Amino acid sequence: MKTTLRPFIITILLFLSFIIYAQKDENYVVVNMNTKFILELETTDSLHYQFKLKSQKPFNKKIKWDKPTKYLDGDLKNNQIQGVLGKGKFGDNINTILMIKNGHDNTLSYKIKIKLPYKSEPISTSVIDLFPHVLATELWPYEIEYIIFLEFTKVDDY
Repeated sequence: MKTTLRPFIITILLFLSFIIYAQKDENYVVVNMNTKFILELETTDSLHYQFKLKSQKPFNKKIKWDKPTKYLDGDLKNNQIQGVLGKGKFGDNINTILMIKNGHDNTLSYKIKIKLPYKSEPISTSVIDLFPHVLATELWPYEIEYIIFLEFTKVDDY
């Protein structure tokens, strides 16, 4: 009995150690629906950034398009990204909206995944680059539970 369990236990331990090791290198931030947030970026090399969630607070307003910058704070530091993930009306429909502003002096590219209520796993989605000190908007015509920020990289000037 002991000899038949040993390979099984070793396999389980190796599998668990692989999962723990793989999670050490992951850099991602989850932002839930109806949240105002600030991400802080730190340069890892000339193109890539590590990032972390600096702050988040509930955001329970409907986003209106007349003055979208009113939802963000004006004191954004150079190494920060500020955003709001919420709901707003676009045309006749209520949509999910990500308003995001890059406080960095460089144009940044980023990758996110979105979690839809009817999917078991988050899915990748396309997003626009973030120009320095400019508000960018992403719009989805369906409900999103949360987004996952996966990567920020510097973009060469256009």
